[in-house]
Formats: sequence, C-alpha cells, structure tokens
Amino acid sequence: RGYVFDCGCTLERLFPVLARMPEADIDYVFAEGPATVHCPRCGAVYQPTRDAFDRWRRSENTGA
Repeated sequence: RGYVFDCGCTLERLFPVLARMPEADIDYVFAEGPATVHCPRCGAVYQPTRDAFDRWRRSENTGA
C-alpha cells in the first residue's frame, strides 16, 4: 500500500500570512524581486512576485 502526503499548500493559502505583515515589511520582502516563502508544513518553496501578491490582495479586497 502506498501513501502520499499532500499538504495542500498553495500561494493563495500562504498569501494571507504575508498580508498580516506591516506594509514596510512587505516592501522589504519584495525589495529585491520575488519573495521566498516556505510552507511550514511540507517545506515547499514558493517564489511569488510582488505583482502576484498585489493581484491576490486586490481580488481579496473586491471579493472576486
């Protein structure tokens, strides 16, 4: 029998963690390009751009 661990992490689930940070910290995280975000459960590494984060934040604010 084989078992597969699937954390279920996505950027959409990790972006809210970034969104809780002060704006100055968010600016710092993206200052040199894509941020490096590690999932605390499975260790997956994501490198979202500031543009992707801002698009997500706008969609959350508009309820889209």
